[in-house]
Amino acid sequence: MPLRVGQDIDAWCTKCRLDTTHVVVAMGPDGIKPKRVECTSCNGQHNYRPPKTAKPQQRGAAVSERVIAAAAAQKAMAEATATAKPAGSKPTLPPPAEPRLPPPRPARASRPKSPAKPRAAKSADAGVSASGGSKRNEWSRRIEEMDLTTARTYSMRQTFAVDDLIEHPNFGLGIVTDLVDGSKCGILFESGRRVLAMGHAPAAS
Repeated sequence: MPLRVGQDIDAWCTKCRLDTTHVVVAMGPDGIKPKRVECTSCNGQHNYRPPKTAKPQQRGAAVSERVIAAAAAQKAMAEATATAKPAGSKPTLPPPAEPRLPPPRPARASRPKSPAKPRAAKSADAGVSASGGSKRNEWSRRIEEMDLTTARTYSMRQTFAVDDLIEHPNFGLGIVTDLVDGSKCGILFESGRRVLAMGHAPAAS
């Protein structure tokens, strides 16, 4: 079926830097290939560029295989932990080692102390690292508490609820944290939180 203006199409988004669903805005002179498209994730318009990744059905198969493998690994780890530590058993601690005193160090001549350097820049960097680390820790903690076999493949045509487990072909596993205007949802991935479109019905042919 030939493409029409207003129809959905997969394309490479120059702003998001990944393959997303677009809406055809204008057709080319031949009336076959689209000329201008609009990204449904960032709402940016640009010239049509074909997708750079595999077709959706191939991505879906790869996603399913990754979810099954992750679930099997999680189950194997749980069984190994249960076998290694029987219920009610207490860990055996090694006997305390005898304390060893370090050898005396030769006295050194005292040196004048250098003036303290400002540490404002280091504190700012530490704050940024702590913020990124806290998000990754939250993602890891919540992923460990969920059943990976319930993960749903992301599609902008589906609707999601808070705490749904999502498998995205580019960002991996994520948890829905909030809903935005009923047409978008915030999802926490290992790389950070992202807002993605949802509930977009395909254009009428």
